[in-house]
Amino acid sequence: MTDQIRSWVIAVFVAAALATAGLASAPTLERWKYPKTVEVAGRTLELIGAGLREKWFFDVYTLGAYSESGTCDTLGLISADEVRYIRIDLLRNVSAENMAKALGKAFERNTPADASVDLRIQIETFLSYFQQDLIRGASLELTYVPGPGTTLKQNGEQQGAVTPGKAFADVLWSSYFGSKTCCPGLKAQILSHCSKTGS
Repeated sequence: MTDQIRSWVIAVFVAAALATAGLASAPTLERWKYPKTVEVAGRTLELIGAGLREKWFFDVYTLGAYSESGTCDTLGLISADEVRYIRIDLLRNVSAENMAKALGKAFERNTPADASVDLRIQIETFLSYFQQDLIRGASLELTYVPGPGTTLKQNGEQQGAVTPGKAFADVLWSSYFGSKTCCPGLKAQILSHCSKTGS
């Protein structure tokens, strides 16, 4: 067996072993322990699903998404004028700067070309609310309530003012569930769980 063939065989076995290990240790919805319903702003929201955000093979955070309707339809998730809630739980340390940069890139891809100046200012202002580094075990909560708008909480404490308007909330949810999502794998996991529950 030549060295080239030997190297190819080893690479195939290593890849297969890694794939098998990945399947064996793949996280489940139950492992992440997101409740099926939560109470937000006096409304009962249904769990759409949960997923794991990975980057460069590192686990970064898990995310659970909720809405009043519990719809699996991505257009509905993005545009429904109902209470919507996202909870993010960090699995590793992420600086406030890096979190703001990551969200900023996602917002940029999902902001309509004809977005108003007010909306663009709202996005910049919202990103400025990330002042505290996120330590492993920290949580972020993103809550949209029709009328008041979107609230950001870090470890249960509100960061900055409420961001008014539905347009901003739609950009935020598009960043996760739109065609230009920041996280295709995360989106697929969440929707997969959603379809299994028959929502």
